[in-house]
Amino acid sequence: TRPDQTRPDQPIVSFCIPSYNKAEIIEKIVKSLLASTETEFEVVINDNASEDNTIELLSKIHDNRFRLYRNEENIGGQRNWGRALELGRGKYLYLVMGRDYLHGECIPKLLELLKQAIKENVKYLRDNMPGSKSDFVTYDGIEAILHLLKAEHPTGCIFDREAFHSTPDRTHFFETADGYPAILVTRECLLHGKGAIIYSGVWLWEGMIDLSRVPSTNNFSAGPYYLPSRRIAQKLEVIDMFDEIACRFTKSESNKFFRKVFLELLDDVAISWRWHCGNAYEQPHYGQTARYVGNVEMLKNVFSAYTATKEHLKTKGTYTFARQGIMSYCLSKIVVKLVTYYPLKSLVKKILEPIGIWGILKRIKHGI
Repeated sequence: TRPDQTRPDQPIVSFCIPSYNKAEIIEKIVKSLLASTETEFEVVINDNASEDNTIELLSKIHDNRFRLYRNEENIGGQRNWGRALELGRGKYLYLVMGRDYLHGECIPKLLELLKQAIKENVKYLRDNMPGSKSDFVTYDGIEAILHLLKAEHPTGCIFDREAFHSTPDRTHFFETADGYPAILVTRECLLHGKGAIIYSGVWLWEGMIDLSRVPSTNNFSAGPYYLPSRRIAQKLEVIDMFDEIACRFTKSESNKFFRKVFLELLDDVAISWRWHCGNAYEQPHYGQTARYVGNVEMLKNVFSAYTATKEHLKTKGTYTFARQGIMSYCLSKIVVKLVTYYPLKSLVKKILEPIGIWGILKRIKHGI
């Protein structure tokens, strides 16, 4: 760290940014944040032994709200996420991927929301897209787990620093997680207090790289990130993490959580899988090949997920008749959708698209 980059006071929030070989993009992110006149935040960069001029560019920035670190060797993308968070000194740690643009002019709104979060003992927040009726919505107990314990794009995850540092095995988990590694830390934070979804305007899902040209840092040895087998492993990881704390909740609450996650899993391996395979822009980033996924393949994936989940629960000793009933219900629901709704939708599209009505209906649906 630079000698002039130390601060005696604790900032309200640290923007923790892991970086690797994106010098100009990282510089833009940092300068956007530091353009704010607010003083109750800091920007922390942990560079993962970049081979470009990242350090040279960032070393020219002189601001006591900015701290720069560099790993002596590349420690891996996901592990570097954890390292960047470790270095933050703020009350809250705001994780930022080094490809995502942030709006520094919205920092005052973020600080206002975080001060409110401190008063309400909020330990984990998601800085989300606009659209909700409120800029600050809190959840407690099982509702916090239901709304916030899931794999998300890392940017916008905000952790209470004390709760983050109390998370056991967090360093190891950042290296080995099947899903986004922040998920274990999220769980631990939610056990210490409330969760919240906020909208500050700092993060608007604006990336600054062409995903079709840049590979993801996610572990490709297990296959493309959205591969059904990986999605199954990721969701089973979430279920296992919940089961470790299930004693804190009623059976009804536990079943509610399991139903939500299992339904998400079936959607992931079927409908979402088809969408990702058809989205040619994302393919190189996630290591996939663009292709069409039909109903037969989606049904096979759904039944594979069902079987894998059942076998996993039995192995873990967490299989119950209640969970069997939930899985059967969810399976029948998604199967009916795949064999009725989508074929019917495809037929209607073929009829209406040539005469222009399909496009009109889509614009109405999306409010255009």
